[in-house]
Amino acid sequence: MTRSRAPQWICLALAVALVVGPGSASAAWPGENGRLVAESIDGIYVWEIGSWRAVWLADGEWPKWSPDGSEIAFGADGDIWVMNADGSNKRNLTGGVGWTNHHPTWSPDGSMIAFGAIRDPFTNIWVDGDYNIWVMDADGSGQLQLTDRPGWEHRPMWSPDGSKIAFVTGQDSLQIWVMDVDGGNQRQLTAEPGYAAHGASWSPDGSRIAYTRYEDVMEGEPGDVFVMDADGGNKRNLTNHPAADGFPVWSPDGHTILFWSNRVGEGGIWSMNADGTGAAPVDVPAQLQYTQWFDWERVRNAHFDDVPGTHTFFGDVEWLAGEGITKGCNPPFNTMFCAQDPVTRGQMAAFLVRALSLSDDGGGDLFTDDDGSVFEPAIDKLATAGITQGCNPPEDTMFCPNDHVTRGQMAAFLHRALG
Repeated sequence: MTRSRAPQWICLALAVALVVGPGSASAAWPGENGRLVAESIDGIYVWEIGSWRAVWLADGEWPKWSPDGSEIAFGADGDIWVMNADGSNKRNLTGGVGWTNHHPTWSPDGSMIAFGAIRDPFTNIWVDGDYNIWVMDADGSGQLQLTDRPGWEHRPMWSPDGSKIAFVTGQDSLQIWVMDVDGGNQRQLTAEPGYAAHGASWSPDGSRIAYTRYEDVMEGEPGDVFVMDADGGNKRNLTNHPAADGFPVWSPDGHTILFWSNRVGEGGIWSMNADGTGAAPVDVPAQLQYTQWFDWERVRNAHFDDVPGTHTFFGDVEWLAGEGITKGCNPPFNTMFCAQDPVTRGQMAAFLVRALSLSDDGGGDLFTDDDGSVFEPAIDKLATAGITQGCNPPEDTMFCPNDHVTRGQMAAFLHRALG
């Protein structure tokens, strides 16, 4: 059998990015700050921050950027719509089904949209409040209901890694909950007697959630902008001001939070540092003077959200992704690389098979302990190429796909690949 030989730089890049270890990722974030899309009193506008005017796009509300900035989802006439970023090519995704559909939010890979809906046309919104969270494909197909709790469930917000959806629900008091993307594992994050919580906004790295705490058990007047850890812990007041503050939105670079405040006049957009310091009004065009709902476009500058440009191995990881050797660690979204995680033997098999372009699996099923593993095809190809012999010598009937790769094992893999 003839085995493909990898150039030495392929194996060196694999060793550096996957075995040596991760560098610090705390100095920067993976997205650059782009345009602002906002709901104003006469429709939806897009604003190049710092310019003197905003551009009107459409009648509607609750606009949200797609992850790649090419489209905007929004609500209008009781339906969820999508349009191009310049306002062209408007498409109705929900098609008039139900009483109302509202507050769309994109999955991190742009393939799906979550939204709130009342699908019973005879529901009295103010009496029954039968809101639920739904998801659909980005073209409007495959609509699926995720929640069915008493009361209101609305304003969903997808987590950056694609694994969770935060939402607002409650009968006697609106609070923030979170669930898995299939609707399972629902759990409450806020529960402060006498207050309501609303409008979850995930930090770009998914570690924190900013939200509005209301001075009432339902909504009423916004009170202050709070932030908490993604599991609901470590809640702290960022604004702590007698005026009304709310509707927070993180900047894509993670350094700034925009929010609405009525500290001056009838209210407008303010900004502060992510720790709550430096609050100041934002000088916006006249068209956006009274907006409360806005979203900040992220300009991607990296394949993965958790490996920004200042990461020690940013270049190595970007090269691996560009060559198709790594796809990410959170399928199907694959927005994360999980740089802090150790590499398993199964993952290493996949890396090496892609790097070496191996295709012969020797008939498959070469080991007894990888049946059902997503890495079994790669493991069989690696064994057929003679790069792995197994993990239980001398029998070598097992591969141990979930075990971590040691430096000694890596040396053996690379020697056989290059030798």
